[in-house]
Amino acid sequence: MKYLILGILLSWTTAAQAVTQGRFFGMHMMINISSKFYDGSFDDTAYNLFKAMNVPIQDSMMGPGKSLKAAEKTLNFICAQRGEESFQCTLFIFPTAWGQISQGKASFVVTGAEAQAFSEQFHLQNGAFTLVNPEGTLRIDIQNDLFSIKFNESGL
Repeated sequence: MKYLILGILLSWTTAAQAVTQGRFFGMHMMINISSKFYDGSFDDTAYNLFKAMNVPIQDSMMGPGKSLKAAEKTLNFICAQRGEESFQCTLFIFPTAWGQISQGKASFVVTGAEAQAFSEQFHLQNGAFTLVNPEGTLRIDIQNDLFSIKFNESGL
């Protein structure tokens, strides 16, 4: 019993420290990536994502930032600068042919011409961009013919 309680406490501590969090709302999954841990340390995942986006800075629902252009109700992808060193990205994945969502998990995968339309909105190095957050709960892979976002709050 002691080990069960200790495990629960450790999982709450880890979740409280997480910079990348997902919330399942039934109609969509919201994945929030911030650059600051609750203890004041920084994670550069949101900054790297913001920097990789090959779109102009514009007004968004989170303030001045960058947003990915996608068909309505498939994917909303917004990254904003929230201060000198603070960045935040929010991804909304909707259940579609490309997006699968469930409690604690989400994925959005397109290939071919659709993937190329998404990949053109990112700076690719050697034809690719890959981002994995330090917690190991989010992975984004972008190539000319693949655009993939995978999130699992238990780890990938």
